Amino acid sequence: IGAELTGVDLRCPLDKNLFEKIHSLWMENLVLIFPNQSLNDEQHIKFGSQFGELEVHPSLAHRSSENKEIYRVSNVDESGNIIQSSETALQYINLSQLWQTDSSFQKFLEGVNTAWHRDYKEGGHTHFANMYEAYEGLRTNIKKRIDRLD
Repeated sequence: IGAELTGVDLRCPLDKNLFEKIHSLWMENLVLIFPNQSLNDEQHIKFGSQFGELEVHPSLAHRSSENKEIYRVSNVDESGNIIQSSETALQYINLSQLWQTDSSFQKFLEGVNTAWHRDYKEGGHTHFANMYEAYEGLRTNIKKRIDRLD
């Protein structure tokens, strides 16, 4: 799962051909990694909006005060200060420290700084799962039960 794309500056609007190539690669690989990008929030929103409407997360705890489409999962506030341990926002982060899946169905996620955890020798790790393959690997009777769900 996934492909790495280099040589693309996501700060610039995509022309029709480049958009179609990126979209095609996304549909084929499910996860696209664009390393070494330096986008501000507005540029990130502009890039993502080329692919469709962006989610506005219902929680206000980590939502950007300036850009409702930006939702930060971080122990640092918008001013760069460590969030105090008594604040609900940090309590949420602590609960989801080892496994995080909310909004995993969304199209665009940006990893700015990955978390370090004492149990990892080299820092935090981000993993992606291919739910199409997971479904295909199920027994037929389980697929039938799932297929009836709406």
